Amino acid sequence: MKPDSIVLKPIHEIPHIFNPDTALRITNFSPFFSLHVDSSLNYRFLINKDQKKYHWFIKDAPPGFKIDKDNGTLSFRTTKSLFLSGRLKYDREYPVKFGIQSFSNPADRLDTTLFRPDLLYVHDF
Repeated sequence: MKPDSIVLKPIHEIPHIFNPDTALRITNFSPFFSLHVDSSLNYRFLINKDQKKYHWFIKDAPPGFKIDKDNGTLSFRTTKSLFLSGRLKYDREYPVKFGIQSFSNPADRLDTTLFRPDLLYVHDF
């Protein structure tokens, strides 16, 4: 090597210099769940970024649905009383629309209305 040459390190050896900003994604999105009456669902969605900087929300949820705003756990508990009261019906798909948004940048958002939102199929055996 000549004295006036500069040796460059490969990019993978340079820490934190190149960190491309990737689009927000749900990494374990499962678009369909099938549940039996009197059963429950707890499913934690994961994203490709730091979850502490984002909050989860749910829109127009069927009765019994909740999402934890901090960690993205979708929970649902079916009871026969929901069906007997007529709030839910057997053998029907129910769309569940939810999303995630950044605390610091409202434009950094992901909404499941972009996907097929039929997440739940409740049936009675």
